[in-house]
Amino acid sequence: MAEQDFTFTLTNPSITDTATIALLNPTETTAQKTTKYRAVTPFTTNYSAGSTFILRTDLATFTFSNGVDYVPADVVNYMNSQFANIGTFSLYANNAIDGTVYEVQSPNTLINFEINLSVHAWAEQLNVGGFGIYGVSFANSLIGIAGYLGAVYYTTDGGSSWNTASDGSASQNTSVSALSTGVGYSCGYSGNIHKTSDISGAIWAAQVSGTLGNLYSIYFINDNNGWVCGDTGEIRNTANGGTNWNAQVSGSVNNLYSIFFLDANNGWACGANGTILYTTNGGANWNAGASGILTDLLSIFFIDANNGWACGASGEILFTINGGLNWNPQVSGVAGNINSIFFLDANNGWACCASEVVLSTSDGGTTWAPETLGGGTEELTGIYFTSQYSGWVVGNYAGSVDLIYKYS
Repeated sequence: MAEQDFTFTLTNPSITDTATIALLNPTETTAQKTTKYRAVTPFTTNYSAGSTFILRTDLATFTFSNGVDYVPADVVNYMNSQFANIGTFSLYANNAIDGTVYEVQSPNTLINFEINLSVHAWAEQLNVGGFGIYGVSFANSLIGIAGYLGAVYYTTDGGSSWNTASDGSASQNTSVSALSTGVGYSCGYSGNIHKTSDISGAIWAAQVSGTLGNLYSIYFINDNNGWVCGDTGEIRNTANGGTNWNAQVSGSVNNLYSIFFLDANNGWACGANGTILYTTNGGANWNAGASGILTDLLSIFFIDANNGWACGASGEILFTINGGLNWNPQVSGVAGNINSIFFLDANNGWACCASEVVLSTSDGGTTWAPETLGGGTEELTGIYFTSQYSGWVVGNYAGSVDLIYKYS
């Protein structure tokens, strides 16, 4: 059997009791660590078929250790499916963090496993003087943009390096939208909307928005069709890539801070005093959802036409299962503003907050786990993920330091 590499993510929800389950400690399980297995045969020592051997990832000493009698079933099943040609395995995990120990029983062949835990964590990518970053969006895992005063930061290497591109407005950019085609948009104060045909470059051009009010959120579903929202219930849309922006009647006079569209028809917006709006015809008509609160809502996100979340001031997180008509609260566990929310699917989501807190959930928001980045004093304003193990959060400190963190 040739050497092969593969990755398996532990998903067993029962991994919580360290007394009986010693594969990962609870902190690592919450952080969704990834375990890598490498199979090599033959092993350097002769083992007969059906023999049992113990190994661990202490590559410095290659220390062997006794195991305990439990390993999650998902690990066993995955190993069996990957190595079905060499028979069924019995695996047992010993207590370890970054030196996980397995007992591997091989019924009919010789095999050695290296088992390594990769730590997934937030790391600071940018910390420079500025006026604060508001909004982040990625076209793919490498190319993304983030908005700040009169300009955007852009990256072509997943944030290993960030460059700046001025839009010439001297206005605070509050939101950005990056498309897989490379087209990008930004919006900001005083009705500013800008566009680039290449978000990996430095050329941004102003568009005529038709308003002088502050715009807080921009969202495009493709190169041509997009929406912005802002002061006093302002919603505008374009069907030609921003050449023309047309006013829509939102029916609200409250400031609208976030807008999100799933497709050309289904969209949502949220804002001051618990305002939530929804449309099923691209914004030709906007309807009011029943948020049940009067707290400002700052961000809204949907994964399909029925299921979505909104977040805002005083730690509010709401969710809906009927397209935004009715909303129910979730317990965030924080008291400060939750400024931005993002979901990859029905289970996995993140939100960013004041005091440099990132919340994460793996059960659709039934429970939210907090993590404090840096010194815990900065305001995090925007969050975006391209996969479960690749995401970015942006923010500022006292409006004078620009911050970007990456999760990987």
